[in-house]
Amino acid sequence: MKSSSWLPPGVATIIVSVSAMALADAIVKASSSDMPLWQMWVLRSFMVLPPLLVLAHGHFMVREVFWLALRSFALVMMYLSIYAVLPVLDLSLVGAAFYTAPLFIAGFSALFLGNAITLRHWLALLTGFAGLLLVVKPFGAAFTPLILLPVASAMFYAAAAIITRAKCGAVPVATMALWLNVAFVIFGSVASLIL
Repeated sequence: MKSSSWLPPGVATIIVSVSAMALADAIVKASSSDMPLWQMWVLRSFMVLPPLLVLAHGHFMVREVFWLALRSFALVMMYLSIYAVLPVLDLSLVGAAFYTAPLFIAGFSALFLGNAITLRHWLALLTGFAGLLLVVKPFGAAFTPLILLPVASAMFYAAAAIITRAKCGAVPVATMALWLNVAFVIFGSVASLIL
């Protein structure tokens, strides 16, 4: 059944999701001096866990437990890597570095999923990478190694995307979100106790 909308539902979902992530990054940057990241994680996750439990219909333990745990760990590391530099780097610079994720996704999909990368794909990826170098200026006087953290964040995001595609295709979205927020509560609580 064709959609009557001028924008395919998948594209609309991606736009809304990316906009929400950008808004969340801006909120974290604005409030990072008032509340530690760990407390934000625990507070936010405790707020969303009850509705997610309802949406997941109690489907917490599924066959893909290992892959869900690995995916959740990759996403926790993604957020940790990017949120660690938000208070000290310009948001535009962090965003530019994070958008190396397509490079990692293409490489990981070729390496682990056997997807072919055409010459046109490589040209698009290299153009994107050249744009990143133009923004980051790795040989400029103002360059800081901290920019590698959002790049690492992009790599963790790509790993989570590949795991989702390859191993968690049959897992309900609410169950994946539930696992991720449980991981946030665990990591946030442990970090709060240690720090």
